[in-house]
Amino acid sequence: MMIGMGLPNLPEGPFWILLMLAVRVAVAAAIAYYAKRKGYNLWVFLAAALLFDPIASLIILLAIPRRNDCAGGCASTLPIR
Repeated sequence: MMIGMGLPNLPEGPFWILLMLAVRVAVAAAIAYYAKRKGYNLWVFLAAALLFDPIASLIILLAIPRRNDCAGGCASTLPIR
């Protein structure tokens, strides 16, 4: 008899729980690293991916543009005269 809303046929035990946790942390770290490369805070995206759904964090990260730290005055963004 199955009690609760658990999913059937999933492995149980401390090893599998730690393995699933390690995979979640690794995915969150990869998302946070990609956020850092786009110019966003690594720690914010790491916390968001760990606390919320990593897939949702990745979708948000892919949707937002690359961050440009120059507030409109960078030499590389000025038109050539």
